Amino acid sequence: MAPPKTPESKSTNVYIVKELGRRAKLSSFSLILDKSKRALKQAKSNTRVKLRKSAGFTSLSKVEQDIQFAEAIVAVNTKRMANGTYPSQVAKKAPKNEVEN
Repeated sequence: MAPPKTPESKSTNVYIVKELGRRAKLSSFSLILDKSKRALKQAKSNTRVKLRKSAGFTSLSKVEQDIQFAEAIVAVNTKRMANGTYPSQVAKKAPKNEVEN
C-alpha cells in the first residue's frame, strides 16, 4: 500500500504547494497571526469590491472614490480592533518567545 499523500503532493497548483510549504514552517501561533493578517486583507478587499458595485460609485470623481475607500478601510480596521482580531492585537497576546515578526 502506498504511503498517504501530503497536502503538497495532492495539489498540482504551484502556488498552493508553495503556500502550504510556507505555512508548514510556521509555529502554531504564527499561523494564527498569519490568518489574522490574511483575514484583514480579505476584509479590506471585500469592502472595496462592495463599494465598486454600489450604485452611483462609478459616477463619483477619483478623489471622492478614494475618500470613500479610505473611510471604509478605517471602519474595517476599527471593527477589527474592537473585536480584538487586528494583527497587532493578536501579536500582543502571544507568548514572548512565539512572536517572529
